[in-house]
Amino acid sequence: MDMALIKFTPRFTPALPDLFGDFFNQEAGRNWSDVNTFAKVNVMEKNDAFQIEVAAPGLKKEDFQLQVDKDILSIRVQKENKQEESGEKYMRREFSFESFERRFQLPESVDQGKIEAKYENGVLYVLLPKKAEEVQKERMIEIA
Repeated sequence: MDMALIKFTPRFTPALPDLFGDFFNQEAGRNWSDVNTFAKVNVMEKNDAFQIEVAAPGLKKEDFQLQVDKDILSIRVQKENKQEESGEKYMRREFSFESFERRFQLPESVDQGKIEAKYENGVLYVLLPKKAEEVQKERMIEIA
């Protein structure tokens, strides 16, 4: 059975889903006090894989932590920014933190051992290949 890649949502969900809403409509396990920035994502399904694109300009690949645990893909960023400004009689120091976490529940069709990621031009690309038997090939259907 093939399932769509969906965001993990442990909170209350309505009995009937919104037929016109997107299936990535809620953030999984979100704690607003811990998160300063909310990264936007694009999620695509291809014949042989899912792909997640995370808009995260100004970061380095070392700022990201990706982890799969019990069919949940977590994408985390924790970055500390330091700015110093010197004057004649004082020194001012400002700290700021950029952090976010996005979680997605992986369908059974994802081959978790082959997940790949790359960070390029401010976008994190996560490729989630489907298991070989789950790849659906296009075929013509004859009409009887």
